[in-house]
Amino acid sequence: MARVINFVFLPGVSRQEQDATLARIRSWSGIARAGRLSPDSTRDDVRRMAFVYIDEPVDPQAVAARMRSLPEIAEASLPAERGLA
Repeated sequence: MARVINFVFLPGVSRQEQDATLARIRSWSGIARAGRLSPDSTRDDVRRMAFVYIDEPVDPQAVAARMRSLPEIAEASLPAERGLA
């Protein structure tokens, strides 16, 4: 089952730089898919939001940390675990 990491590009990172960063992330081992959440949004902050699906058994925390080390990325995090109450 694929896990998701949500991330945000820093303000000022051009669309071309975002495309290059997404391509670089897609080339990493264990990455199933990477893309923008809402590329056609009228809001800049929403256009900077993106996601990555990673395959098992890749460690999602390690991938998120690697993503946070990229200079184009402001933050990268895993959604909170949800379970039955």
